[in-house]
Amino acid sequence: MSWVRGPSRGRRSVSRRRTRWLNPPNVLSLGRLLLVPWVAVLLVRGDDGLALRLVFLAGLTDLLDGWLARRFGWRTRLGSWLDPLADKSMTWVVGLLLLRQGRLPTLFVGSFILRDLGLVIWWLRRGHRPEAQVVPSRAGKLAAVAAGITLLAALGHVDRAVGPLAWFSIGCIVWSGVRYSRRWNPPPLTISAETTPRATPPPPSPVSRSPHLPPLRGHATNGPRTPAGPR
Repeated sequence: MSWVRGPSRGRRSVSRRRTRWLNPPNVLSLGRLLLVPWVAVLLVRGDDGLALRLVFLAGLTDLLDGWLARRFGWRTRLGSWLDPLADKSMTWVVGLLLLRQGRLPTLFVGSFILRDLGLVIWWLRRGHRPEAQVVPSRAGKLAAVAAGITLLAALGHVDRAVGPLAWFSIGCIVWSGVRYSRRWNPPPLTISAETTPRATPPPPSPVSRSPHLPPLRGHATNGPRTPAGPR
């Protein structure tokens, strides 16, 4: 009966592995990634209303999958890469298309593109393994929220708010880039003189005398003692 149980156990292990990777947060991130080409087509056609709704829906799913991963422990290595990939893809595509239409400042779009490219190049040069997990910082989350609100304002034709929001987003993006670079390149460890242990000097070695020299006065010798002559 062992030949019957073997395949069933193998199928159960494969199903468990598949269920672990295809959890609700990863499904939401994958769905958000599939929305990117649809939003791009809508922006090219000029349907800003539906594009605005889809981008807003993508932002809600981003918050939802993060909460689900933390609440139920559905954190996986695939999710740590799939979630930022979906966010960056949506931000890049919408930002570049709105920049082409003249509805976003060039400095704003260039700041998050250069930040993302710089982080990827820095990450590769530091020799990090590709299977390592990506852990976002608070500065990175704030920069993503600020950039998302700026994109929504541009899609909703709120021209008065686009400028201030764009400058605020630029500050958050620069701050997040500095924080990421400090995390991956920590400062060297400095040891003060007070905490440095002092080296103990070696014990003094005994003085060796030549056997041809007479023994020192008052020191015992191995040979017979001779009485001192008349002075």
